[in-house]
Amino acid sequence: MGVSVWIRVLIAAAGGFLPVGAALAAPAPDCLDSAAPLRCEAYRQGALSCLDLSGGQRRACVEEFTPTLSCRGRPERCRALPAAQKQCDTLQGAGRRQCVLASLPAAACKTHANPVQCQRRDEAERACIAESGSANRLCVAGKLR
Repeated sequence: MGVSVWIRVLIAAAGGFLPVGAALAAPAPDCLDSAAPLRCEAYRQGALSCLDLSGGQRRACVEEFTPTLSCRGRPERCRALPAAQKQCDTLQGAGRRQCVLASLPAAACKTHANPVQCQRRDEAERACIAESGSANRLCVAGKLR
């Protein structure tokens, strides 16, 4: 199945709705004919990050790796995700996820209520970047013990 077919599947599965988010780069050729090219591009980027997963893992991955069109009131990760996705545009699947996560800024722990705990969690999340969904949560929990 081609990438554009996956985009259509993801859009249909989400009821055609994409949460509003940060400015994306120019849409890929697959998205130029779309009625909403920026939404299409966001779904394309999320889908490319999750091609190697299935079922619930894919849904969780797409939710985490699909840039939104508005980051109002959102953390820096939201604003940095589109640029990180674009930087990793030649990759797919686990390699793309690792590239994207490595490109994202570290957590803003200086302003966190418990900076030490925040830093430990950020380090655990970065150590578990190859995992997704529940496997990622289990990996992070194991690192925090």
